[in-house]
Amino acid sequence: MARHNLNAMVRYLRQLAVSGQGDGASDAELLERYVRNRDEAAFELLVWRHGALVFNVCRRILSCPQDAEDAFQATFLTLVRKAGSISRRGSVAAWLYKVAYRVALEARQRTRKTTAMEKSGGEMLAVQPADDPLWSDVRAILDEELNRLPERLRRPIVLCYLEGKSNAEAARELGCRLGTIYSRLSRGRELLRRRLQRRGVTLPVAALTTTLAAGAVESAPAIALVRAAARAAFAFADPSASAAVSPRVATLAEGVLRTMFVTKLKIAVVMVLVIGVAVGGVLTQAGTANPQAEAKADDPPPKPVGGEKKDAQPIAVKVVKPKKGGLPLMVDRPAEVVAAQHQEIVPLVSGTIKEVRVDIGDRVKKGQVLLVLDAPLLAKEVQEAEAALELAHAQVDEAKPTVAEAERLVQSALADTSKLVRAKASLKATEAKRKLAQVALDKARIQEGFTQLKAAFDGVVTRRTADVGNYVQPTDSRLLQPLLTVQRVDQVRIVVQVFNNQAPLIKRGMTAKLWMAGVRGSEYKVSRFSPSLQGGNREMTVEIDIPNADNQLLPGMTGQVLMPLQETSSDSLIVPASAVRQAQAYGQGSISLVYVVRDGKAYQKRVTVSSHDSENAEITKGIEASDLVITDSQGVLHDGRPVKIEKAP
Repeated sequence: MARHNLNAMVRYLRQLAVSGQGDGASDAELLERYVRNRDEAAFELLVWRHGALVFNVCRRILSCPQDAEDAFQATFLTLVRKAGSISRRGSVAAWLYKVAYRVALEARQRTRKTTAMEKSGGEMLAVQPADDPLWSDVRAILDEELNRLPERLRRPIVLCYLEGKSNAEAARELGCRLGTIYSRLSRGRELLRRRLQRRGVTLPVAALTTTLAAGAVESAPAIALVRAAARAAFAFADPSASAAVSPRVATLAEGVLRTMFVTKLKIAVVMVLVIGVAVGGVLTQAGTANPQAEAKADDPPPKPVGGEKKDAQPIAVKVVKPKKGGLPLMVDRPAEVVAAQHQEIVPLVSGTIKEVRVDIGDRVKKGQVLLVLDAPLLAKEVQEAEAALELAHAQVDEAKPTVAEAERLVQSALADTSKLVRAKASLKATEAKRKLAQVALDKARIQEGFTQLKAAFDGVVTRRTADVGNYVQPTDSRLLQPLLTVQRVDQVRIVVQVFNNQAPLIKRGMTAKLWMAGVRGSEYKVSRFSPSLQGGNREMTVEIDIPNADNQLLPGMTGQVLMPLQETSSDSLIVPASAVRQAQAYGQGSISLVYVVRDGKAYQKRVTVSSHDSENAEITKGIEASDLVITDSQGVLHDGRPVKIEKAP
């Protein structure tokens, strides 16, 4: 393919990636195209799709921006070398997450060694950027524990929380049912929460979900960095062009590739040893068998004492009866608190700051003067305009007697009318000049009034950059830093971004439940929503007005909003999520099962799960409302196992 054709294809694929239309080509298809045809455009689209995921993993582990960028590029260099050996090509994101974590750890270890060598010759001062306290405390160990999760639980968390995919999209990509994604997300969150708790980090599941989503959107890699990573990967794949790759980036990639090879080699050696030991044990047992035991091999086994049978003793179980009705279709999205009103105080005239009458945290009233500018030229312009108006008044007063004298002469026939006409015209001109002088004075006073900057509403000062003596002047508002910021915080807005497939179901006045500091689980009503979809993800903005007289909600806080989108089904049944078990059926993949109690025994029933959350599952087929569904047992269940109900429903 000619170079200009390739560039055109890359630009087209980038547009598809940004607009969301490129979803027609899955990660597996793009990777297959690169492996088979060395399709560079397909590989670059993978870099664009997963660049934010990889970049944020590197940023969370590496404090130095340059180290993070090097690790970012090294991750995709590793992908270009290992593309042909990725067995689960439908989960490229999960593979990249694990490799990015390894590369970042390798980069951090190399940086620490270099820093230790530099410190031996002189002191170094490291200035770390200020982060959100919660995220700063958690992120040091979050990736470590997330990386330790089983792959089947880690992959849905990476796709849904770190890449922002919906549960349905994750199910399609991983090739499993939607209920399986719900179940694995729930178990993964709970396992991650328990492991973090053992590390001293206590977070409820809702807060953990918010923390994962907040950390995932820290920042996106620069366009230049993404392009550089793609170019470096193509050069790294071609040994003749590998010199074009940064030595540090190439060293990181080679180090991780060697680690991956050694790991696979160790696993292979262990498997060979295990198989050898097992075979040796069998041969040894066969060679040293007791002759008497061989002679009695055909003897029947001893009868069980007292007629005991396997599983004769019933195990204790807990049961529930299914509840009628289904789970509502819910929106569960991150939310942000913004002020009900926001005013940025900027200068409209040039001058020197004379007074700053308020400070951060001060409450202000509508019309209150917050800041005064010293603009002597404007004061002089007012004086000049006042003098011009006085002169115009005098000219009018001087012209009026002339008109009166001309009228008297015309009436007494001592003069013709032409003199009267000229006198009236002169009077009209002087009156017009007086009006112009009045307008000029009004304009000068308005300009002078801009030296007093006032509050547009009752609120509180949340930001200040002004100091007495600073010279300020008006400029482009997009570039201008506000001198003061005033916000109304006695009422705030909760802003939520809703996915495009859920947007048509949003209605004004529908109930929304907010999970945030100070208002956990409180219910409010949707106040307004945008009638259009915006942004690269095509999301709709929804706003909820909340009274905030006690100032428990502060602009900038984040939380979680739950909104039921439709009525529940009356034909469905609800059981606890713990009652639903997943099993593998030959030729059918994963299926959902529950155990019910009948005649003192447990029986397996296949069910259809339509929706699922962390607590309950909605079942549309497979059980009846009168069934006793097992939620917990003190032993292993199987079909026909005797059971004893521990507590009646």
